[in-house]
Amino acid sequence: MHIAVTNFKLPQTEAYLPMNTYLSESLRLIIPRYACHSLNLDFLNNMAFSPESKDEDLHAGLLQVSDSTTLLMAEFGIAEGRINEKG
Repeated sequence: MHIAVTNFKLPQTEAYLPMNTYLSESLRLIIPRYACHSLNLDFLNNMAFSPESKDEDLHAGLLQVSDSTTLLMAEFGIAEGRINEKG
């Protein structure tokens, strides 16, 4: 099941962190397996989304989650820029 939640107004403060929104915290209380990620350029370019091998060790990717895990992908931090090969 996919649900798109839109039209949230952003607070006018620099200290705003999408991970600490009321929506994110509310979902964390009612959903047993839950993760929230803010999609900004730094995150997209530096995080491993799929499994990768490092020094002969296999490391899980960010999107490699157990069944029935709910992911909240927050688009609040999206801005113009370049996505590198990893992103």
